[in-house]
Amino acid sequence: MRNKSHFSLLKALWQIKFITPKGLFTWGKAIRSEGVSLMALLRFSAETYPNKKALNSEGEELTYRQLLEQAYALASHLQQKYGITEGSKVTLLCRNHTQAVLSIFAVSRLGAHLYLLNSDLSAQQLSDLSSKNKGYQLWITDSDLPFVKGRVVTTEELSTLPSTNHTALPKVARGGIISVLSGGSSGHYTEASRKPSTTAFLPPLLALLRQIGIHQQQSVYIPLPLFHGFGLATLLISLAMGKQIWLTKHFSSSETLHSIKTGEIEVLIVVPSMIPRLLQHPNASGQLASLQTIITGGDRLTLTQAHLCLKELPNTQLFNLYGTSEAGFFMLATSEELRKATTEIPIGRPIKGVACKINNPSPQGVGELWVASKWAMSSRQGKWQATGDLVYRDPQGLYYHRGRADRMVVCGGENIHLDHLEMVVEQHPLIATARAFTIDNPTLGNSIGLEIELIEKGALSEESFREWIKEKVPYSSALTQIVFKEVTLTSTGKRPSSGITH
Repeated sequence: MRNKSHFSLLKALWQIKFITPKGLFTWGKAIRSEGVSLMALLRFSAETYPNKKALNSEGEELTYRQLLEQAYALASHLQQKYGITEGSKVTLLCRNHTQAVLSIFAVSRLGAHLYLLNSDLSAQQLSDLSSKNKGYQLWITDSDLPFVKGRVVTTEELSTLPSTNHTALPKVARGGIISVLSGGSSGHYTEASRKPSTTAFLPPLLALLRQIGIHQQQSVYIPLPLFHGFGLATLLISLAMGKQIWLTKHFSSSETLHSIKTGEIEVLIVVPSMIPRLLQHPNASGQLASLQTIITGGDRLTLTQAHLCLKELPNTQLFNLYGTSEAGFFMLATSEELRKATTEIPIGRPIKGVACKINNPSPQGVGELWVASKWAMSSRQGKWQATGDLVYRDPQGLYYHRGRADRMVVCGGENIHLDHLEMVVEQHPLIATARAFTIDNPTLGNSIGLEIELIEKGALSEESFREWIKEKVPYSSALTQIVFKEVTLTSTGKRPSSGITH
């Protein structure tokens, strides 16, 4: 069985031309030309799939050759006009579009340190970040986003540049560091940084090949922002395999359905909360008929969301990925495992090359998940690191999420994990998404509020819900505010942070 699995994997790597003689030669040539940078990856794909469509964004299409030419032209412009060189600091503050993709490759090729910032940040948050991180040499930003102090060039201005520039770029041994600021929904940021590597992306790629078979599909739709670690990783792996990638500035369920239908897209990468918003449209299953694979990640997949997807799209495979910005993607739950789930959805099993352990487990086996992997952020490669997630492992080796260690509040002497409460609420078959938050309470100190998004508006009353939740949690009296509404999501598709409401 193992030999058969290895043969299938080698066949997949051959199919995407990674280990063919020509492919190995092309990789070597790309690295000699561009150093160990993201531009080397793009050059490999451009020489392997030159005339294949690479990117579709807001109606603009580019082939792999055109994408490389324009990324090279942008790198030359950034070097000549703005003096961006090895060691410079550049921030990218924009939504998903062609210029965002070009900027990522151009800055990496120059050896500069690239910071990917959340486009939801307010002007005050940007000012605070700027004051804490001195030395940003250039801000690349969309013109309609908050004004920032410093040297700024807009993506609209960059889009008017000539698409080719034959000025030679200086040699670099390695591309610049790429930093993603995680924790944006809470307002407390940590920096997850990675150096370009010739091998770091291989374990996640091999998992996608071995367990998902993504090499068999040709087109990928990515509504996730590129400043999100999951979105960026999906973009890079898709480009490495020569996929046609569809990007959108904003997630719109109706526009997504239209694009998937007209483009006959085969792979959809989503945050779980997007699933019910897509499927609530009339004839959504017909518009999504071309989809062979849906991959979720970046947030918790609920039982209702998974079963709704599997019911409405029975011919589509659903996979759940789990990871962190610091450690990268390292767990995967297969479509078969998700179909078998009856009470809660597993976050998956560790992929090959990952070590996981549960630290200080309770008598019920729940504890904080720690992970070690070779493709974690630069300072933590191969080292044990805490994820902040509470998990449980069943006898079959599947892991289940039990909340965040840092989202526990005390209400009337009762310890309440807000993540766990959300998971319990989302087990209700009529509920799509829930968000729990704390409220100042003169009697209890804190009480709990809930925002609940129903699959069908008006399908559940507050009285019926309170009767149901009473049987599920011992602290239902602490739920002093329940609001039925569409839960507002950040641009990454996550629930906003659960701050205290006064």
